[in-house]
Amino acid sequence: MNKKKQKAVLLIHGMGKNEPPGEDAERRTIRGRFSKDFIDATTVSLQRFKNFKDDTLENHVDIHEFNYDAWFDKMRIAMADNAKSMKERLKLVSEVYGMSLLDHADKLRSIEEKFKNDNFLYTHALDVFFYATMLGEKVMIDAARMIADLVENYRARNVYIVAYSLGTSVLHDTLHHFYRKDYDPSDNISDLDFTTHKLKSIWMVSNVSRITSMLNSRVEDPYKSSVKPGDNGSINQFYLVRHKLDPFTLLSRFSPKNDGSWIPESVYTNFYEEIETEYIVDHVNPHDFNLYMKNPQVAYSLFNELINDFSDKITIDELDEIDKKYKASSLQIAIDAFKKEFKEIDVKDIDSIKEFIEAGKKLWKIIENLKKNLENGGDDDEG
Repeated sequence: MNKKKQKAVLLIHGMGKNEPPGEDAERRTIRGRFSKDFIDATTVSLQRFKNFKDDTLENHVDIHEFNYDAWFDKMRIAMADNAKSMKERLKLVSEVYGMSLLDHADKLRSIEEKFKNDNFLYTHALDVFFYATMLGEKVMIDAARMIADLVENYRARNVYIVAYSLGTSVLHDTLHHFYRKDYDPSDNISDLDFTTHKLKSIWMVSNVSRITSMLNSRVEDPYKSSVKPGDNGSINQFYLVRHKLDPFTLLSRFSPKNDGSWIPESVYTNFYEEIETEYIVDHVNPHDFNLYMKNPQVAYSLFNELINDFSDKITIDELDEIDKKYKASSLQIAIDAFKKEFKEIDVKDIDSIKEFIEAGKKLWKIIENLKKNLENGGDDDEG
């Protein structure tokens, strides 16, 4: 058994299929898909640096994963069975989870009628609906248990959380609900304290926390919640990571200003960081998690948090060279195509799941067209 390390990273995946962690015949842990993606991408990023060319992040931190897709997958399978009526499908899901879901039947029926037989609906959009309506509380409770366990085993100052896409909503809502000013260690309430249990840092990658807060009145607006750095917040350091061409970061965007309205200006300057990327490398999907993790700017900030003395082992010239090579490998054809398509995306605060699906379908269409275009050598692109 590997010796426990001082620091722990908790990963929270986003929409779509994410195979959960498991065990082999000898009860050894098998990584889930999201952990594998994180490890693969950060290994590529870390080994660009000459002093870390044979290193991996696993040598420095313990990596844990919170996976909620196993529950959502049962929901997707039941919802995709068009041979059954909506009530029959929801009855099946209700039996699995021991809850009544029939009050959501009309809303789901109207969504299906508009987006019938659409792959995006069953692989991504339904996850948002499930979380915002049916399974949000279950997800938050289980996420809170895992965070509390990590705080107990590693101490809060050594716990870092990387959340992506829908996972940013899971993380935001969980922290807001379970960190309380009236925390009392002697009561039976499952909660955490702002001072004793303040997390070292969170990474909100492709942050969609405002989308779900607008779809669910029980969820607090991120601008007003306790998920922030400072005396009244649950974290020490807040990193926001987004791509300029990621449509999900344009809809109901969370982008606080340094004017004292969210947190004091001194706290904003020292404990909040926005990293906005703009290049597309390897993938044609600016929402892709691997693309975010392979970006040199994102990687540098992440490694600087997780690896002791990281900044002392690299040079400015080395950083500049890595950044230059990364930019040179960017797919300009993909960037141009996304910019062109963005003219058709209405950037606004959304208040319905249908609006969210419409935006997602546009992203899906752009990606598929770009893949075909690149396979044909770019001959079909008109700029």
